[in-house]
Amino acid sequence: MIFTNAKRTYLKTGTTIVGVQTRNGIVLAADTRATEGSVVADTRCEKVHQLCQNVWCCGAGTSGDLDALTRKVRYTFLLKTKIRDTVGNGGPNDDTDYDDDAKHRFDVLPFQSEEERDINQNLGKVGVATICHFIREELVKGRGQIGANLVLGGVDPFTDRPVLVAIHPHGSIDVVPYTALGSGGLAAMGVLESRYHVDMTMEEGIELVKSAVLAGIKNDLGSGSQVDLIIIKPDEVKYQRGVVMEEELVFSEDDDAIEKELFRR
Repeated sequence: MIFTNAKRTYLKTGTTIVGVQTRNGIVLAADTRATEGSVVADTRCEKVHQLCQNVWCCGAGTSGDLDALTRKVRYTFLLKTKIRDTVGNGGPNDDTDYDDDAKHRFDVLPFQSEEERDINQNLGKVGVATICHFIREELVKGRGQIGANLVLGGVDPFTDRPVLVAIHPHGSIDVVPYTALGSGGLAAMGVLESRYHVDMTMEEGIELVKSAVLAGIKNDLGSGSQVDLIIIKPDEVKYQRGVVMEEELVFSEDDDAIEKELFRR
């Protein structure tokens, strides 16, 4: 028997993802809590995804959709890079350094498998606009049914300029100097708007995104656990997991003062 009037139930997801454009690069950060409604499904969920050598993103929404979309982007441009480097360009034995990939340094990430490390080392540089166009086409074809909100950032290989964009499920794209998405995005955006200024240094940007994600964690039940961070520069990419661990997420003196005042009232 087919029940045509069966009521659909949807589970609310929780995430805080943040991005900031600095003077010489991009800083992205995300929490690591994955939820299924009111249940914490994973406390170490990896929400930072590598799309190519110079472009990374943080995802909020449906985990399956985000994994499928980011994997499709990664492998599509890995294949395109392989084709570009072998067809009509002298082949793999050509000594010409077309895109200066050899100067781009990667840290060995201990939590990655051997296959993932091999893929990451073979990814090429791709224009940020090219990747955004590909993602937009995929989301438009999905007609809003793909639950993917992305904070995407990278350094354009042609201009060496940092680019930060926010991509929404229907395919709309905003080019912004800072942004925050997810259920904790409102609290994070409050921190960004109050402290962001033009021509920020990389150190200022790192502290700002950490504070913004912590604001989302403290004000949103769907966000939590630790904070992951990715720093993208023209000549270096540094990915750090657990820059703020869960046991370090304590209330500050200002938070304690507010709690005591509310309790007194």
